[in-house]
Amino acid sequence: MLHDTVPPDVGSRVLVKCNRVDDNGVWGTLPDWDGATFTCNAYLPLGYIARKHGRGERKVQAEFLTRAKRLVSQGKPFIFVGQIDGVDETSCNAVDSITADGKQITQTFFLTISRRGLSKTEERDTVEASKGTQRVASMIVDKAATGTGISIVQARRWCLYGPYNRAQQHIEGSHSHDVTCKGDTPPPPEPTSAAIDVLIKQVGTLPIGNESAALNLLRVSESERDDRSTYRAFFDELAALCRKEYSRISKPIAFSVTGKLCGTPTQRFCPSNGAAQMGDVSVFKSVFTRIGQTQPPSGFAALKITAEGAGKFCLSTSGPKESSDIAQAFLTNALSRARELYASNDPGPAGPAIVSQPDSCAHQSPSQPTLNIGLIGDVANGKSTMIRAITGKRTQSHSSEQQKHGMTIRLGFANASVLLCEHAGVCGLYSFRQDEIPGELDKQPFCACCSGPATVVTRVSFIDCPGHAELMATMLSGSSAFDAVILAAAANTPCPSPQARQHLDALQASGRDFEGRIAIAQTKAELLVRADGTQPGEASSSHKLAAHMSNAREKLRKTLASDAPFFPACAPLGVGLEPLAAWLASVASKEKAGPSKQGQRLFRTLRSFDVNFAGTSATELVGGVLGGSVAGPGSFHRGETLEIRPGLALPANQVTTQISSKASSAFKVCPLRFRVEEIMTGKVSLQAASAGGLVALRTTLDPAFCADDRLIGSVIGLPDTLPPIWGPALFLSDLQALSAASSKQDKVLKRVKKIRIHAGSATVTGRVVRVSYSKGKLEVLLDAPICASRGSRIAIEAKVGSFSGYSLVACGSIADGTICCDGVDSETIADPQSATQENVSSGGEKEWGDEEWVRDRFLQELAGKRQHSQREIVSVPSPSIARDGGAHVLIENFAHIALSLNREPSHLQSYLKKEASLSCARAGEQGSALRVRIRSRGFSELMGRIICRYVSAYVTCRQCRSAKTEFLKNSAAKDQVELLCRQCNARRFVPKIA
Repeated sequence: MLHDTVPPDVGSRVLVKCNRVDDNGVWGTLPDWDGATFTCNAYLPLGYIARKHGRGERKVQAEFLTRAKRLVSQGKPFIFVGQIDGVDETSCNAVDSITADGKQITQTFFLTISRRGLSKTEERDTVEASKGTQRVASMIVDKAATGTGISIVQARRWCLYGPYNRAQQHIEGSHSHDVTCKGDTPPPPEPTSAAIDVLIKQVGTLPIGNESAALNLLRVSESERDDRSTYRAFFDELAALCRKEYSRISKPIAFSVTGKLCGTPTQRFCPSNGAAQMGDVSVFKSVFTRIGQTQPPSGFAALKITAEGAGKFCLSTSGPKESSDIAQAFLTNALSRARELYASNDPGPAGPAIVSQPDSCAHQSPSQPTLNIGLIGDVANGKSTMIRAITGKRTQSHSSEQQKHGMTIRLGFANASVLLCEHAGVCGLYSFRQDEIPGELDKQPFCACCSGPATVVTRVSFIDCPGHAELMATMLSGSSAFDAVILAAAANTPCPSPQARQHLDALQASGRDFEGRIAIAQTKAELLVRADGTQPGEASSSHKLAAHMSNAREKLRKTLASDAPFFPACAPLGVGLEPLAAWLASVASKEKAGPSKQGQRLFRTLRSFDVNFAGTSATELVGGVLGGSVAGPGSFHRGETLEIRPGLALPANQVTTQISSKASSAFKVCPLRFRVEEIMTGKVSLQAASAGGLVALRTTLDPAFCADDRLIGSVIGLPDTLPPIWGPALFLSDLQALSAASSKQDKVLKRVKKIRIHAGSATVTGRVVRVSYSKGKLEVLLDAPICASRGSRIAIEAKVGSFSGYSLVACGSIADGTICCDGVDSETIADPQSATQENVSSGGEKEWGDEEWVRDRFLQELAGKRQHSQREIVSVPSPSIARDGGAHVLIENFAHIALSLNREPSHLQSYLKKEASLSCARAGEQGSALRVRIRSRGFSELMGRIICRYVSAYVTCRQCRSAKTEFLKNSAAKDQVELLCRQCNARRFVPKIA
């Protein structure tokens, strides 16, 4: 390819194409050196296959030979890289191979190959060079010759053979010159690269209209420079192709380096820097602003820095492909410089702190919810469905929850407004407005019952808690923000279930007063109501609901829900929600008219996350977001400087591993300070946040600190006003066993038993040191610090019996322990002197206080809904079968069948292929028919049964049996798709069909 008479030199690296393997070695040819007048055969001895001699050589040799034999026997190419050890010319073996003057017509060279000392980098470079040579030969020289009618051999002699010979002679001359000359002389370029560079970098850079200069660059002799148009056309075409190839290879490519400015939060720990200088996103911005101004090497684009998540940053630039080493060195040095600047950078003042308003001036924004309503209960009792019916939002928004087919794993949050109809004489009922639906907050509120004008009574936030026993810790974290509770209890199952009782015990362990703030929603109440009416001898639907309520109330006598009202509801149809809205309005009015709270102003964190997308410019990063609720008097304002505790802390294994609390030292902690950049509730921006519903604070904290809920359980407030930080030793008093625990309490909390401690929204594991039930005391060694006031109530979980998870077993109060960081011990308490009324009732109490009236209203509304939404009978045409040859049948009305079910024909066809194992393909005009390969008789009956199974699995609603269903395309589950019923809004997951 590069020479027509001379083989490659000894020591050159070449590509060998194997064509035979025997006991002596590997035989092949050199595809890059097969000229018109010579051929190169190659031989690789067995002892020179491995790159290194010694251990592992036989294994490498065996694998090499096995692969070569397999590919050669299959007729596939096996190409490898080797280095030439020797070159021999073989003589001709026939008279017709000799010319009249005694020379051979075709020369054959025999090359001995070795792979000793060949590195992977050299092998890769040789392959890349070969690809480049083949591309130049075929896509430039040969293409120009073929297009203009020039001989390919002649074209290669001009463009490849000649430049290669001159480069080879230059190397030989430089070697002889080095014998007599001394000094640092750069080595001459490799002949192959030199020959290619003549075409690409010299001919390819000629200006348009100066293609004749290519004759001088290629040194075409005067005798060959005639004026024939074909020659001129060839060099014009050659220059155009070389110019195109030069623009392709000279196009800059991207280079990048990814890394962190610092390690884990533990590695960032440096108390000497101060709380205000650690974990601030402004540090990253200032560092990367300075690094971004670094001058790049010549020929490279300006440095670009983007965030990749999890504290990683990507430094990238673009430049010539052959300058990859320069690019990598530049990016690595920039990252090292950024780390040095981050370690010593002072972000400066955090900004002016805004002095909080006094309690008398504190006010709540009308856009902020006033109550946090917790939804608790067992698994699959309709908690998330009820919140969706009330707010219009699906609380399972995390990807892990969607992949688990809608199972609640994390705390879910949604807002809604409670409305009161202004037509008091006509309607006057309470209802909900779905604030989570886009645009609803901007509309004039109207009554959901009579569509008349309505007034917003209050706004509430709902907290959806998981019902699984394994996720009890998540429920306990959310319970710290509850102002009122709705216990979801399915009407077709006994109430309370064991898990629901544990949720009630958790509320009792919190030590908070929930009197008059717990309601029980009888979800799935429609399952107790027959659509065709009550049969003779059967109890009425009202009696069934009343019996379920009385049985539940009997079992709840000794719990916090002993006096809780019951509200039958059918969430998918939106039936039974008005009395629940009236009850929430009464709770809100009591909260508003009740005693004010005195004590610390705190923000308890329930969620924390990073809102920066991967690829965001590092200079445009925004701080992490903290979600939770405000407790205590006063407000938190935008722009205010706050402190978060515990902040950064060293792991427990770096502090102490001893069980004795006397020998343990305090954790090393460093609270962090940040500035509030923005306050949000839902999609509404607030200037300030006070006690009430859920809000989100966008901060100046490092987003890596906040990602993946890493700051759940943290306590936020004004600097120097927060409770102390405890750990590792913690002493509890007033120890009480809970009803859900085992009867043998002395064996549950035994020494060195792993337990889980819940303080507010924080969850920390620990080990029991000592326990005394008679004195009500417990000593615990914590694995991580917690921030809580002295006297705060603590819930304790332990593994009981054969259950592998944790169960709620006891509760207590913080009495003493190891203090890591001093704080202010103060509880948020109610001020009895500020109470305006002892008993406050709302106008809606008449609507939910009479339980019989609530049940009758629910049954009437449910009957009206069912009558209004009568199921339409879907008529599916029978398959029209016609025989199509001996082995196929044709379903002529296949598309009509699919459209009658409101499904795509392709989906039904995929079901036939996967579930029925039928080989089929679309046929007819626009695919209206289906051609199925089948020989057996009775296909019409078989097709009918298959369609029935398809309808049951992918069409019919399991709740109302309606066929008005559709697939939701935004489902994140990999192997499931969500099926929505337009008749009753019920949802379920069905398997995806590829």
